[in-house]
Amino acid sequence: MDPIQALDMLSQVVKGARLPYGEHVLLERSVDVLRTAITENAKASEDEESDVEVFEETAKSKTPRRGERRQK
Repeated sequence: MDPIQALDMLSQVVKGARLPYGEHVLLERSVDVLRTAITENAKASEDEESDVEVFEETAKSKTPRRGERRQK
């Protein structure tokens, strides 16, 4: 089951539960915070997958050896 689907089911349970007002609001807010965290995490993992850079090996430039004279 998808985490978002699980949160939707949990949200429906919270809406149907008979609780004192303060506890009910706290549970609804907790579900909202979880939903935000999961969606941000999902977006971050998608960004990581799409931001993968492929580096190709290029021919190395010839570097001056130690003790050689510099060109002017």
